[in-house]
Parts: sequence; structure tokens; C-alpha cells
Amino acid sequence: MDYATVKWLKMGGRNMETSLVEIVGSDTCQHLESNNYCVSLLTFPLDLFPTLRTLDLSWFDNLEMISQCLIHNHLERLESISCPKLELLPGNMHMLLPSLRRICIEDCPRLESFPSNLNEMRLKNCSRLVGSLKGAFADSSSLKNLWIDKVDAKCFPEEGLLPVSLTSHHL
Repeated sequence: MDYATVKWLKMGGRNMETSLVEIVGSDTCQHLESNNYCVSLLTFPLDLFPTLRTLDLSWFDNLEMISQCLIHNHLERLESISCPKLELLPGNMHMLLPSLRRICIEDCPRLESFPSNLNEMRLKNCSRLVGSLKGAFADSSSLKNLWIDKVDAKCFPEEGLLPVSLTSHHL
């Protein structure tokens, strides 16, 4: 397959890593959805996909981090589902991913950080991440929608620590 003109790519299965290598550096791929139950990928190098607008990573048993060193001005949505070892998103995400507006994280119990420039955040079964909400949006006026499900109530922020900018929430 010629990946030179692909805009939307959905991949999965045992040969997924080979497919990723084939599209590395693609200037056309804007949407990447990858579902894989048994992949050895430890780090997803976002720098290698400079034009992505959406990134969906699901069922990566060994994925530990999403790395990013350069400013990525296109990524608007990031979704990670059932990545039990995922601990790190790029540091300084609000600066490196200035276009990121929506994040959806499910069943990633080790993840603790997120960018502060979001409009929408959906969290499910991510107690550490919910615990890190405490005061994280104190000065933020960007978060409008917050959806939280299946979380330990002890980790939930106290009243007054969520942003006043919220227009809708599901808890």
C-alpha cells in the first residue's frame, strides 16, 4: 500500500508496528486509529506523525508513554483506551500540543498528567488522573466539558477546585 496520500488510517493486528514504520513521516495522514491487543510498542513517537489531527490508541498492553519533542500544531484530539501501563504523555503538553482540545482516557490507571489547554476531557477508570485535577485548572478558562466515570470517590477534587468555565459535566 502507498501511504503517501493516506489521510485516515485505521490499523490493528500483529503487524501493526511494521505498518507504523511504513507511514512514518507521512505529510498527509491526519487521523490514525490503532487497535492492537498484543504489541510490543513501549513508546508512541508522535513527532513522527507531523500532520495528525486525531490519534486513537487502544489496547496497547505495553505502551508506557507518548513522546513528543517538537511543537505539533495539528493534533486536536487524543484518545487512549485500555493502555494499562501508560504513564506519561508529553511534558509541557500545553506548549508542545497547542491545538489539542479534546482528550479521552479510559482504563489507563497509571496516567497522572494532562494538558491544561483542553476544552473537553473524558476520563473513565483513571483514578490517578482524576486525582491530579485538584487545582490543575484553577486559572484555566478553557475547559468547558468534563466527563468522569468509574473512579474512586476519594481521589475526586474537593468543591471549588474545578474550573468555573465548565458548562457541562458528567460525574
